[in-house]
Amino acid sequence: MVEKIDVSQLRLWPLQRDQQHMATLREWSERWKSGPQAFWDFDALIAMLARPVCRGYIFATSADAPWDAVAFLDVGTFSADLLYIYVDPKARGARVGSAMLTAIIEDFQSEATLEDLLLEVRPSNVPAIKLYEKLGFKRVGERKRYYSDGEDALVFKLRLRDESV
Repeated sequence: MVEKIDVSQLRLWPLQRDQQHMATLREWSERWKSGPQAFWDFDALIAMLARPVCRGYIFATSADAPWDAVAFLDVGTFSADLLYIYVDPKARGARVGSAMLTAIIEDFQSEATLEDLLLEVRPSNVPAIKLYEKLGFKRVGERKRYYSDGEDALVFKLRLRDESV
C-alpha cells in the first residue's frame, strides 16, 4: 500500500558523508542486494561517491528526514549521466520518482554548461521508460548485453537547454 506522501513537500538534498546519511545508505544498499536486480554494494557506493564527478541526492522533506528516494549521477562539464534512481517501496505510486527526476532536471538546467542528461534503462522496465518519455527523454541508442544478467540497455537523452552547438 502506498503511503500518503505530499510530493510538493519533498526536496533534493545532497547526499552527505555524515553518520546519518551513511547509515541510511548502508541500510538501503542491503535492500538492493536482496531485490530482483543486483546493485552496487555499500563499499562500491562509497568508492563511486568519492569520485569528483559523482553526485548523490536524496529526496525528502529535509536533509535529516527519512528518505523517499535516492539518485546517483555522474556530472561532467557538458553532460550528466543518471546512474541510478531508487524510490523507497513505501513511496512508490505517489509520483516520487517523477518529482525527484523533475527536480534534478530543473537543478541541472540552472548549471550553465550542462547540455544533456543521459541514462540507460532495461527494456523490461516499462514504468521507468514511460516516466522518462513523459519527462521528454528521447531514445538515442542501445547497449547490447549491458547488464550483468545479459539484458540490453536502452539509452535515453534529455536536452537540458534549447541552444545547440
